[in-house]
Amino acid sequence: MGSGKTTLGKQVAAMMNYKFIDVDHYIVDHHGESVSDIFANRGEDFFRLLEQSALKEIIKEDNIIVSTGGGTPCFFNNMEVMNNSGLTVYLKLTDEVIVDRLVYSKRGRPLLANLNKEELEEYVDKLMEKRCGFYNRAKIAIEGVSIRPEDIVRIIENI
Repeated sequence: MGSGKTTLGKQVAAMMNYKFIDVDHYIVDHHGESVSDIFANRGEDFFRLLEQSALKEIIKEDNIIVSTGGGTPCFFNNMEVMNNSGLTVYLKLTDEVIVDRLVYSKRGRPLLANLNKEELEEYVDKLMEKRCGFYNRAKIAIEGVSIRPEDIVRIIENI
């Protein structure tokens, strides 16, 4: 969350002439309900099943850049599926940078909507502690604070 996956993913896809797919947008388009509404009405477990199904459909396509939700790699065997399907990239940021970014973009993020900054700091700290083991399984990790799309393209082309 807040790492720049969608923003950078769109830019990298455009530079490489690839299709860009955001897993959350794919779910919304195919399920007809916002992520926030799915969480509120059906719960996280239902959303994670939709997410897994969407991921398995998306990876069938060629020449794509995929932006997953922050939790996608952490459920079922999603990280393994992604690693077996292509190049996975972890955009690494410090907890402080993530919190700073999320403070201004909590809207539309069901897990964060009602948290103040102090609660958000605690939440991000605990969440990253749980998720980092999954994120670190990505094929490459990139320091994400000042990374430019052209830097990512160069890294991808040199692998």
